[in-house]
Amino acid sequence: MRVIVAEGLGYPEGPVFLPDARVLVTDIRGGVVLAVGADGRVARHADTGGGPNGLARGPGGVVYCANNGGLNWVEGRATGPSPDYASGSVQSISPSGEVTVLHVESEAGQLVAPNDIACDSAGGVWFTDSGRGLDGATDAFVLYIDPDLQRVTVAADGYRFSNGLAFFEGESELIVAESGTGELWVHPVLGPGKLGERRLFATMPRPHRPDGICIDVEGNVVVAGALGRGVIVYDDAGNQLERFEFEHRLVTNVAFGGLDQSTLYVTESGLGRLWAIPWPRAGLTLPFLESGEVRE
Repeated sequence: MRVIVAEGLGYPEGPVFLPDARVLVTDIRGGVVLAVGADGRVARHADTGGGPNGLARGPGGVVYCANNGGLNWVEGRATGPSPDYASGSVQSISPSGEVTVLHVESEAGQLVAPNDIACDSAGGVWFTDSGRGLDGATDAFVLYIDPDLQRVTVAADGYRFSNGLAFFEGESELIVAESGTGELWVHPVLGPGKLGERRLFATMPRPHRPDGICIDVEGNVVVAGALGRGVIVYDDAGNQLERFEFEHRLVTNVAFGGLDQSTLYVTESGLGRLWAIPWPRAGLTLPFLESGEVRE
């Protein structure tokens, strides 16, 4: 039975499970990262400023944050960049909550609205920059930061609001949500920061727009369907298996956690809630959950 782990979280996204059983979530509206304990208690973990969106674990206990630079909120809804917006950024957050800005630019220019983020087992950091808007031009990217964190390169371009991303088992393929079209795409991973031509994986039923993504050990793809009140599960061939419905239309992100990786965490951002759903299969174990060491 699914349960509400915590509520009153502002506009939560980017859940990340930690070895100590806490779940980190961003609060985009509040410009902070929150830590939710197993008992549901909520504590402020880091002050990022701007609009912290996606989170990913990195080596040494560091967590990376894709920050959209801040949004303007009117009656609980984002209406565009905040009045003090300067740029998007990628940040690192230490285990103690210290925030460092790593990059505000890529080889393509200023970061506009970094959205979701994933770390590969070699320590490379992949993230999406959603561009100017949901229905705007094809100005969104998938970007890559080398393990030494020194260079940001373009892995894929031509997206309309690139959003969630996740690796399939073995990291040989990367799935990317394109919220502007409602489609999910898969790229072969050719090497560090190198993606091959994308192929269509699935198109979400309207009004769902794909947002956060996670994958279980059987290759099933779990997608938060923003605007559609649902989380939809696809098999590894892109066939819809099931759908979980929520009260609010803004269901934005999903991640596996629990000590056995058999709990699905879901952010129902429109109501400030973090849900936990028991899952019949374990989720893929993401890098750096235990040792924090780079894998060979």
